[in-house]
Amino acid sequence: MQKIAITGLIASGKSTISRYLQRRGFEVADADAIVNDLYQTSEIKDIMQSRFGWEIFLPDGEIDKRKLAQLAADEREIKSFLERVFWPRVAQEVQMWLFAQEKKGQKIVWVNVPLLFEAKMNGFFDEIWLVEADEELRLERLQQREHLSRQEAQKRLQMRQKALYPLEKISRVIVNNELISDLERQVEAGLFGLAFGLKTRRSPLCAGRKQR
Repeated sequence: MQKIAITGLIASGKSTISRYLQRRGFEVADADAIVNDLYQTSEIKDIMQSRFGWEIFLPDGEIDKRKLAQLAADEREIKSFLERVFWPRVAQEVQMWLFAQEKKGQKIVWVNVPLLFEAKMNGFFDEIWLVEADEELRLERLQQREHLSRQEAQKRLQMRQKALYPLEKISRVIVNNELISDLERQVEAGLFGLAFGLKTRRSPLCAGRKQR
């Protein structure tokens, strides 16, 4: 079974690609959706209550994820704490999902993992697709998607703005600066590449970027 990761900075278009692949009939998992499911568990609620107190909860007893995201954007220590809590659990869930898909006889699957390299999950996959977009476009998309002010959206972008991708590990770069039809065309090119073993690693946005 071919296992492919979709990664990239926030609001670059990863979820749009995931939805397109699902419409094409492929199985696609989402690390952010796994995190949202984890937020519903008593284990995570107990951890958050112990760390932040009851003020991090909404009146209905659910965790206030927007407030938590704002805290993480303001304080590096909180961001690091959340990463330590969630990344190992997400990695375990992704591995279980991949195993289940292989048992079902799937030939190819995708997982949308925003923090793929930071969470050290890149080794799970045969190919990695990197999605990129101009910063101003990502800012606008994030404001619209999350109903944020420009200042709040900029803080969110800055949390992940310093990500550096090891280009030697990237199988395909997709640039999402144009119409949806252009994005879908690039995905179709990726599907063609999978069928014939073709890869493209460079994009205008990647040019000159330092590798690590």
